[in-house]
Amino acid sequence: MLKMSARTLIYVIVGVCVLLLTGNVIVNSMGEEALVTVLRAHVTKEIPNAYNDTSDEMTAPEIKESNINIEEGVWGGKEDFKFHVYDIPDKYITGAFSRLEENWHKSVCNRDSKRKTNYTMLDWRHAHSLFTVDVFMAKYLRFHPRHTKDPEKADVFIIPTMTHLLNCAGKMDWLPKILRWVESHPGNYYKKYHSHDHFIFWWRWGMNYKGTQGFFAHLSRSFPNINYISYEFLELMGRNKYQDFSLSLKPNFHKSMMGIVMPYPDFSPNLKEIVPPTQVRDISAFMTGTSTIGGIRRWIKKSFDANNSTDFRTLYLDFASDVVDTKRLGVPVSYPEWFKKSVFCVHAAGDGLSGRRPTTAILAGCIPVMVCDLCLYPYENLLDYSEFAIFVNERDVLDGRLVEILRSIPQETITSMRANLLKIRHHFVYPTDGPPTPGDALDTLVEQLSHRADILRSYKRWFLLHPELSTDQRDYPRDPPLVNKYKIDEANAR
Repeated sequence: MLKMSARTLIYVIVGVCVLLLTGNVIVNSMGEEALVTVLRAHVTKEIPNAYNDTSDEMTAPEIKESNINIEEGVWGGKEDFKFHVYDIPDKYITGAFSRLEENWHKSVCNRDSKRKTNYTMLDWRHAHSLFTVDVFMAKYLRFHPRHTKDPEKADVFIIPTMTHLLNCAGKMDWLPKILRWVESHPGNYYKKYHSHDHFIFWWRWGMNYKGTQGFFAHLSRSFPNINYISYEFLELMGRNKYQDFSLSLKPNFHKSMMGIVMPYPDFSPNLKEIVPPTQVRDISAFMTGTSTIGGIRRWIKKSFDANNSTDFRTLYLDFASDVVDTKRLGVPVSYPEWFKKSVFCVHAAGDGLSGRRPTTAILAGCIPVMVCDLCLYPYENLLDYSEFAIFVNERDVLDGRLVEILRSIPQETITSMRANLLKIRHHFVYPTDGPPTPGDALDTLVEQLSHRADILRSYKRWFLLHPELSTDQRDYPRDPPLVNKYKIDEANAR
């Protein structure tokens, strides 16, 4: 009898179901490997060898011990959980890719005449490749086994918008068109729970553009309670209004409680190979980035320069000279190697709070050092960051204690953290060539959506009891009328 792994068996079952539904039944004597290859190619609509069947992220035995208990071959999300990705016209998905290619030579994302690239933001060598989570969501999330094509069965809904790609393609005007398509969708599902069960990916790039402001006006009008999937939430709460991020965090905290923070992707080829946790590393503490951006970075650089020594080597590599330097649009080919050579890799806010460095560090087996008091990090409700990352208060950095703190960490703690990085690594890997796999970044997103659905289920019966009542505070008087509909008229009660 043919033996199959749990992962392979899932691919076969899902693939056969897809083929049966579409009328493409394969019945022949092909072997297991050939059958799985054909099924996978059918689902992804890619060439058969485009999907990496021997991904290191899924074959390392340590990965089975994930903190969120996603075992090998077991998908994220409860078995009865279902989500629906709106099947928007293909023009807004594959058509957007075509427009990106056509307009790349004049794109705002390819603006330096001296350094124009022939490859787009979808290539890992371009700095904007880190803004592609919504691309993977739009292309592959609907192939997850918890996805349903029937919106009546869905617990939550996702509106697929590739915001940064549309910005680079010069088609930001497509965003409100996508919203209008959802509004015209039969069933008006976005109205049922006043968009509380709807999610959309958004990031700050382009928020100063007139078209984007119009999109947000439309979004807040038609989807006032929509939930965001993003890299962080402070950017959404008031980046253009507040200079001090803390002014927008706590007063608006309730607005982000249903939101989901996702990791930046880093699909550099040099990060695909898993680095053994016992590998000797030459650099004790490392950071790269433009030191003149973000304030705290220059203090990290100052600390590294002042405390570099033979027994604790520190290195800060400036990415560019300032925030407008177009060198920031490129990614040095050698940068993953610096992470792979380092024990500690520091992340600190630049022109935005979040960044790709924690993902790069995790994939490279380098212990992330988080210097960002106001940052929210991916999966903090699922992963215990204290087991594989170091948090340093910004005040300690300003006081010049960063290197002192890192030097004080015991070797046994370092050894344990480096081993733990292997256990959670796969949650930060995105499927770039095919559907999600158990425990990867998109599958962990589904796990998060399932948790949000549990919260929504607590309120759905109550919410539907009086559908005529508005969820907009502006529709209610500031001072409620002094009327008690349950008051008993004692005279008539006798």
